[in-house]
Amino acid sequence: MDSIDPLEVSRILSESFRTDNVQRQSDGGSTKQPARDSLDSSEGKDPFLDAHSQNESFILLSSSQIHPSVLNSEMMRLTLSNQKEQSQQSIVDSVAQLQNPAEAGEQRDDIADTLEVIGKVADKLDDRTIIEHPMCESCAEAMLLVLDRDISDCVRERQILEDIGKAAELIEPLSSQHGSSIQAMQQELDKQEELEQALCETLSILDKQLDALCGQIDELASSEQREQASRSQKAQEQNQSSLVLERLEAEQWALDEKYARLAAQLTQLQRTNVFNDVFNITVSDGVASINGFRLGGRSTHNVEWAEINTAWGQSLLLLQTIARKLEYEFVGYRLIPMGAFSRIERLSEEGVGVTLELFGSGDLYLGRLFQSRRFDAAMVAFLACLDQVAQLIMSINPQLRLPYRIDQDRVGAVSIKPQFGQDELWTRACRNTLMDARWALAFVSSYNL
Repeated sequence: MDSIDPLEVSRILSESFRTDNVQRQSDGGSTKQPARDSLDSSEGKDPFLDAHSQNESFILLSSSQIHPSVLNSEMMRLTLSNQKEQSQQSIVDSVAQLQNPAEAGEQRDDIADTLEVIGKVADKLDDRTIIEHPMCESCAEAMLLVLDRDISDCVRERQILEDIGKAAELIEPLSSQHGSSIQAMQQELDKQEELEQALCETLSILDKQLDALCGQIDELASSEQREQASRSQKAQEQNQSSLVLERLEAEQWALDEKYARLAAQLTQLQRTNVFNDVFNITVSDGVASINGFRLGGRSTHNVEWAEINTAWGQSLLLLQTIARKLEYEFVGYRLIPMGAFSRIERLSEEGVGVTLELFGSGDLYLGRLFQSRRFDAAMVAFLACLDQVAQLIMSINPQLRLPYRIDQDRVGAVSIKPQFGQDELWTRACRNTLMDARWALAFVSSYNL
């Protein structure tokens, strides 16, 4: 063991790690064949190993830390163990060639022990670091670059820490000089803390008051919204009421206008005497006529009996119309207007009626004399009925008076019965009779029950 030079052992170890000469001495690379065969039998040839097998020389044919995805972990460990054993054996054989045969056995044992120690150290390094040992040249160079960078970082960090220490040494004298002021500042800080605590309490109270005010504001806002909605509803109702009022006012204006028009029309109708249009009584040349039919004037105006009879029929119809307007029933008489052949039925107390003919004729014969007497009685009955109506009118309005007073067969002191040779008196009596009938007609036209 004393004859072994340590420097020579180191040289041999380095050459075994860096060159291919030692590993290819005997079989031309047979020492690496098991590892290569193990790699070929696992998952095919490794492209990383193929790329470096011709240009570089290394013992450990495994992927470096730069390429972690080349082989899986199990295959890597098997390859490492095989290569370590082969490397150890190769180194032992190389060292044995340099010694004499006598000392070869002992030196080989010592080298084997040394290599075993080196292998254990490599295993420990594998357990303590993420890098597997031994490494190839490219991995070592990459590792050196990483270590150089770490060393640079540590140097820079050390420089920063030294600068901080120098700054602390400069600040320390100042802090010793101002020690008394620090105590005052501490007291002031305590006061400020107490003031801060008081302000925090005040702030909490103000926060509570703010929350209460926010609640009141929310209530007021909701109340304002309700009031706004109520005002909007009232305004809408007022608008609708205004529209209804305008429509009603327009309808009222239309009704007022219509009422005024109808009132004017009613006044005009009230002023219009329908009876005067239906029963138009006039006097011309002393002869009275009704609806254009003359009553009297046979000798002076040559009036035919047919016209006179028609005039008596119109007069009888007028008298009956007046009685109906006044809702009056004649006492003892019943009028039968039939134009030129009108009659008056005189009722007795027993209920037996006598028909009186209110038409005459100019023929002179015996039968006609009896008919003339019935004609005279019919004219007297007409005066009696007219007198009943006049009495009713004067009872309604006592201020009114009949123009020509009726007394049995006389009207205005002239007899209604025709006398021979006294045609003018009879004509005047007929005129007085129509004047009294027109007086009654005027009252009925303005009378309302």
